Amino acid sequence: MLLAFLAGALIVGLGAASGTGTAVDPIGEGLASDRKEFAPTMALTQTEHGDAAVSLRELETEVRIPRRARELYAKALDAERKGNREWAVERMRTATEMAPGFFQAHAALAVAYLNTGRTEEAEQHLEISLRLDPDYLPAREVKGLMLFFRGKFEEAADLLGGLVKRAPCRKTIHYFLAQALLKLGKSERAQYHFQTAEDLARRPRPTATRPWGDSNVRPRSRSPWQTLH
Repeated sequence: MLLAFLAGALIVGLGAASGTGTAVDPIGEGLASDRKEFAPTMALTQTEHGDAAVSLRELETEVRIPRRARELYAKALDAERKGNREWAVERMRTATEMAPGFFQAHAALAVAYLNTGRTEEAEQHLEISLRLDPDYLPAREVKGLMLFFRGKFEEAADLLGGLVKRAPCRKTIHYFLAQALLKLGKSERAQYHFQTAEDLARRPRPTATRPWGDSNVRPRSRSPWQTLH
């Protein structure tokens, strides 16, 4: 199974820039066909039970962001899951226009644009998201992916390596950290993170925290170790 990961890693490497910092191909086109579960989606901007520390501003989303914008965010994520990506991106863009301080929606747009190779627009929305909430872990995760796909493997490994300590249950961090480490010739550490990513992908996930505009129930806090064991 690990050999399949390494084969997939080589294919991803072909889609990444060779350390030049130039624009890259869409993420989805760089992943091996059996590694699509690691392609980032806008849902990456949600914090699931136990997989990351929630920032104070995330907890304030319900009172700071208009309900209509939160509903659009939820509908966009649902549409993306169903394959209606263009509709999803349009609704997410409307959410950011309606609520410019909605940093989760800006991060979601960054993922969507990065997935389609529109890296300049992705960087603009990611910068806004991180400026609004520097502690928002999913946005920092997306930044790590962006560094990787721009061929900045050492910077990507440093950033993702720090994040994986804070969020050990997020498979995407492990997967792209492994990719970056492999490009740097650190195969032993890469293998560990490849295996962890696969284990997390196969393990049933807890119910995702629904955007509060779509639910009256606040998420329960759980330890990452409750998720792992």
